[in-house]
Amino acid sequence: MAYHNPHLKITVVDRDESRIKQWKSKHLPLYEPGLYEILRVARDGWKSLSLANERGTSTFDNMSASFSTLRCEAEGTQMTERQPNLFFSTDISKCISEADMILIAVNTPTKKRGLGAGRATDMTALEAVTKQVAIHAKPSAILVEKSTVPCRTVEFIQDTVT
Repeated sequence: MAYHNPHLKITVVDRDESRIKQWKSKHLPLYEPGLYEILRVARDGWKSLSLANERGTSTFDNMSASFSTLRCEAEGTQMTERQPNLFFSTDISKCISEADMILIAVNTPTKKRGLGAGRATDMTALEAVTKQVAIHAKPSAILVEKSTVPCRTVEFIQDTVT
């Protein structure tokens, strides 16, 4: 989202400080081919970018070689400076209170104990985040739930935030 929408400010929030440090580094907490290059553009921005149409080669000003392959069909294409628009934080209450839209994406594993163990979804993380949103979100904030959850979870979220 941040890569394709440079006009939006997007902040990823997590209570796990070590995970946030990983997102800010070269050593991301997960592997997805090409993710680092896309993330780096949104996270770090660039000063200027000039593209030439010689076998898909590129010349970059003030960017490292790790993002060295970009193909462009138009010779002499110039891309102007891009400001960073992807940020990472552990300040949950501040980020939620500033957000116009909140996308909840939390781990929802299968329960390991208690009623429904081995079959039901563990909703602990979703419940905790929903309570934080209820406390800190603006009344006009749009809330989007993007975790794998059971039917009727939206009713739980709605009851919690209203």
